[in-house]
Amino acid sequence: MNSQSTSDASQGESLDEGLSWLAGAGEPAALSVTIEVPPPGGAGVTRTPAPPSPAPEGESQGESASAGDDPTRPELGRYDVIETLGQGGMGVVYLAKEGNLRRSVALKCTHSSRVDADSLKRFVLEAQITAQLEHPGIVPVYALELANDGTVAYSMKRIEGRELADEIAALRELFAREGHSRAFRRQRRSLLDRFVRVCEAVHYAHDHGVTHRDLKPANIMLGDHHEVYVVDWGLAKVGPEEAGEELDLSALSDAPIDTRTQGGDLRGTPLYMSPEQASCDHDRVGPASDIYALGLILFELLYLRFGRHATTFVEAIEKGRQNVLEPPPRALDTSQELRAIIAKATQKRGEDRYASAADLAHDVRSVLRGEETTALPDRGLRKLRRWMSQHPHLVGWLILLGVATSAGGAIYSTVQRRVERAKALAQAEARERALGALNASTARHAALLSLYMSELGGEVHAIAASTEELLRLDKPMGLGPIPAAPAAFVTEGGVPTATRAERYGNRIISLEVPVGFAPPGGEKDLPFLGGLTKRLRAPFLPAGANPVTRAGVLRGDSAIEWTYVALEESGAIVLFPGTRGDWDADYDPRQKPWYRAAAEGFAKRGALQTWSKPYVDGMGQGLVVTCGHVVLDPEGKFAGVAGLDVTLFRVAGRLAALEELPGFRRAVLIGEKGLELASSSGQVKGELPEHPDAARIANSARDGHLQRGGLLVSWCRLPHHGWTVVTEVQESELIAAF
Repeated sequence: MNSQSTSDASQGESLDEGLSWLAGAGEPAALSVTIEVPPPGGAGVTRTPAPPSPAPEGESQGESASAGDDPTRPELGRYDVIETLGQGGMGVVYLAKEGNLRRSVALKCTHSSRVDADSLKRFVLEAQITAQLEHPGIVPVYALELANDGTVAYSMKRIEGRELADEIAALRELFAREGHSRAFRRQRRSLLDRFVRVCEAVHYAHDHGVTHRDLKPANIMLGDHHEVYVVDWGLAKVGPEEAGEELDLSALSDAPIDTRTQGGDLRGTPLYMSPEQASCDHDRVGPASDIYALGLILFELLYLRFGRHATTFVEAIEKGRQNVLEPPPRALDTSQELRAIIAKATQKRGEDRYASAADLAHDVRSVLRGEETTALPDRGLRKLRRWMSQHPHLVGWLILLGVATSAGGAIYSTVQRRVERAKALAQAEARERALGALNASTARHAALLSLYMSELGGEVHAIAASTEELLRLDKPMGLGPIPAAPAAFVTEGGVPTATRAERYGNRIISLEVPVGFAPPGGEKDLPFLGGLTKRLRAPFLPAGANPVTRAGVLRGDSAIEWTYVALEESGAIVLFPGTRGDWDADYDPRQKPWYRAAAEGFAKRGALQTWSKPYVDGMGQGLVVTCGHVVLDPEGKFAGVAGLDVTLFRVAGRLAALEELPGFRRAVLIGEKGLELASSSGQVKGELPEHPDAARIANSARDGHLQRGGLLVSWCRLPHHGWTVVTEVQESELIAAF
């Protein structure tokens, strides 16, 4: 080992001591339910000396210097490092020749200068897990090595081929050029056959107590000779506990080596996470989680697009928790069996998915062979057609025999009964498909509405945070003008750029200057609150907003009506957009229900954010809800409330996409007491009506459907607000479309 400094030397000694148990005479135990890690004094890693300084016979001195003098390459005596194949944050993979065997191997090494105890622990466990899973679909590991400079490495079979992700990309390009050509169908069928072998390899790992937890096309390699490998087991979980928790690495560094990942940490790739992974429910992460990822891989293979679309990390995680998936594109529509297989593999609850990866492989193989699947058992006409396709000669003889032995009347009667039965079966299947599409569409829009309400909560949080920053600085930051008094909005011209807006009851509205007022003695804080103008305007007009966006705000394109901040000490309030309200001279926001609800929630429960019950807005905006967020002073004490008002009938406008359903009648947002808060058919005015099915919905599960006359009614609850999205469609029109 080269001595660079005293600390480097001590680190090297620590590595030597920590890995001394890896040198011995035994062999690691076989993988069963858990990975058996060799105890101190066991075997598993060979310490290899540094290579001799003279160049080997038959090689030039210059070539030796090129490989040996590179400080980034490890010095492993029985391996000749040839080139770098790839590298990541924890290690590097080299192409090397192994000793006297002269076979090419892939050599994965740690960064000796950057590796910590936890990373080293997972590196060794990845090697052990992969080595003990002896299956044709898992890369063989040959040896675990420790170099004199502290580098830990393991050698494995070198794979020559492409990632499944690259093959899917090539298939996508082929489809773009040729559409459903014979070459496209042949290539997709070949990839489906290899997908079956991936499932079999994953099932083998599950049988030995190992869950991969990061299955995706980039972690599946397809060899040049039809080999299939599942790679990158670095996040694998063994049994009910994490693999390697029995490993003793106490001598590797001074840092605590028994530190476990916190329960809130995410493990895996967001676009392929199961709901339990996205929710950090580690106790429920297991083989069913891998089956979910396999379902998303199958979706991507068939439809050449991600099964879950997201533009941000937060959106991907939220959609993973809610199990929001993309609908299959019509241009690449597949058989009902394949759609059913994907749907079963990607169920939200693990117990509703396939019982094993082998069952998933069996169903995909059955589709390739034209056989019945468990995801969509044959019934009615489908069962008859499949039987006929499998026995064409027998069917022909039966037809001839029937014609020869039956009279015309008997034949007609038999055919008529079969036709009626087939129609009934076809209608039942169509109804089942229609109900599935209806429930899925309602659940998808409920999830999107819940996500939108969460985004509004984030806007209020940002306003509260800006207010707290102003309080910390104890002076305005020059972010906006001094709020105008309500009297300035009595006549046009009182506030520059102000205009009348029908949305706000034909009041004079300013999208530049907020309105501010305070009880007697509290006016001193109004210039201070003027520093919040840009932050209060942001939910309406993001940076760079154009005149079209401004016109949309005045027209009512946004569900947000008001943003505001009120301070506890002075009672001063600033509100955007600026306008004249029906406020008394002694108006005190601290006495209003929205303010008291936020203050009491913080005092009693420590809640920073509170959503109000729906109420009628005093400024004529109809039924609204308020999101109030507590403002804290630099000492963490209650200092005021930031708020945002949302008009419910404009929120319900986000359900308009449901109108694309055949037979759509209306979408309704109902509250906890079954009252209709908003409807796609128009704003609810006067006394709120009770939904006809409110009682049945209240006494049922979180989501479901029922029939009322000729209507099908589907619903899905929003968990954090107590609201329910209800969709009503004409049954006959919906079923006719399927």
